[in-house]
Amino acid sequence: MIPESELTEPELKVCQSAASGTLIDLQPGGQTSRLQAHGANCDGGGAIRAELLRDLLTGANPRSDTTAVQAVKLRGARISGELDLEAEKLICPLLLQDCYFEHPVNLTEAQAPVVRFRGCHLPRLVAAQLETRGDLELAYGFEASSVSLRGAHIGGALILNGATLNNPGDVVLDGYGLAVDQWMSCGRGFTANGQLLLINARIGGALSFTGAELCNPDGWVLDAQGTTVGYALFLGSSLDDSGGFTAHGGIRLVGMHVNGFVSCWDATFNNPRGFALAALGLTVTQDLLFERGFMAVGEMHLTSAQIGTVLNLDGATLTNADGAALTGERISVGQAILCREGFTAHGKINLTSARIDAALDFTGAVLSQEESVLTLAHLRTPSLILRPATAPKEVDLRHANIGRLADDEATWPTVLRLQDFTYETLDEQPALAIRKRLNWLRRDPDGYLPHSYEQLADAYRRSGREEAARQTAIAKQWRRRTVLNPANKLWNWVLYLTVGYGYRTWQAGLWLLALLIVGTHMFDHAHPAHMVAIKQPAPSFNGVAYAADILIPIINLGVQDAWQPRGAVLYWSWILAGAGWVLTTAVVAGLTGILKRN
Repeated sequence: MIPESELTEPELKVCQSAASGTLIDLQPGGQTSRLQAHGANCDGGGAIRAELLRDLLTGANPRSDTTAVQAVKLRGARISGELDLEAEKLICPLLLQDCYFEHPVNLTEAQAPVVRFRGCHLPRLVAAQLETRGDLELAYGFEASSVSLRGAHIGGALILNGATLNNPGDVVLDGYGLAVDQWMSCGRGFTANGQLLLINARIGGALSFTGAELCNPDGWVLDAQGTTVGYALFLGSSLDDSGGFTAHGGIRLVGMHVNGFVSCWDATFNNPRGFALAALGLTVTQDLLFERGFMAVGEMHLTSAQIGTVLNLDGATLTNADGAALTGERISVGQAILCREGFTAHGKINLTSARIDAALDFTGAVLSQEESVLTLAHLRTPSLILRPATAPKEVDLRHANIGRLADDEATWPTVLRLQDFTYETLDEQPALAIRKRLNWLRRDPDGYLPHSYEQLADAYRRSGREEAARQTAIAKQWRRRTVLNPANKLWNWVLYLTVGYGYRTWQAGLWLLALLIVGTHMFDHAHPAHMVAIKQPAPSFNGVAYAADILIPIINLGVQDAWQPRGAVLYWSWILAGAGWVLTTAVVAGLTGILKRN
């Protein structure tokens, strides 16, 4: 304890003000000058020894006529010596404004009602395991190289608005295991040059970085793995406060749980050499909002994230031309993923095995033709709207299962993968000609896939377009030729011409009728010169009956057994007989469904 006789005049004033809990301003003329606070008043009588502050805060009062300390409120002082309050229990609030510290401040394991360092400059604040009943404020001009709050428990709010932390390439804020009962705000001009570490932290209310700029280009600028937020996370403009957010470096939210929503309005995530956002296993009970001018350079990684309602990327711009712009494998969304008007992606989008309970919507999205590969394999959603403003290079829908597919012929991708893709209905505005939809199937580089045709035919049937379904089934058999050997290709051709693979058995009747007319004409002209009776007495000759006897092997009118053609007519009769067998076999195959099952 400093003897009273050794106190300077400013220090005596500090003791007096502490007894009454009033603010004492040590700046000349009551002015608050940042230059003076940073040491210019060193010889002007504004210096206060750190030891005196310690005595006042711990109850070792150097003034014999003062029995209690209400609060230490000081502005514009230069604090000499080291303020070491490790493991101390502060008996009153500490409220310092625009003060300059020569040495780091140590609040490790200290207990305090309230601590405020508004506008203060200090080399470093070490406050691991600090406990406060109220707020901890390091704001509005506060400057330090780093702040350690590892394991600290703040009973009120943690406020770093307008603070500057500067420790390039290293940790500027260590909040590992930090607990804040109310809210934590690092916004309104907050600047950090280095890493913010908030691993396994617990924030009772909102965690806000509105108006902040973070810079750690060679690593993680914000690492909040396993952190729990009780209300909302603002990495951009808040609902009632503008200002945006800028991050130069990666943001890691792996395993974070936000019991509310996440807003990234007007934000810029810039990490071109890695993850702009790594949020594997992120849980958000309400909306995750990347809109209102959101921009990301680097990969947005949301694999296995769980979003309670909406993932909104309307108007966002994602850029990672050499890799994935957005990865959301196994993401689960309670309502919709919206990538609509103004959404722009330069790079791949991977939503493999995503589960979306309402809709995935790309209406009006700009997907780079050169770079965008849209991977939706194993997707599950009631509605998929693929109507972007520009066509992507490739869309992968293998094994996806959706209810309604809405697309636009004008923006079909160059490559479309459809193996085992299932859907209930097609939303075509206006309805497309069947030949165009069949061309859609042919964009699959894997070639002939029976399921793709069967799925399209089933969708047409469910919508009442039976003729379109039949044409699709016929197109399936026609394209099947590509996997057949030459003999089967020939038979496939015959079946197409004769009975339409069993879907147009009436065609065989037309062929038989045509051949019957040709045969009748030929045999009538061949009789009697080229027709020889082989039974006596010979029955009268009838060209129609003779042609029918040859063409239809399942009937016997007795005419063929009585007359024998000669010369060229004999060879033509063989051709008619062969055609009859082919047509009859094709009809039987069509009627029994053998063709349709292949």
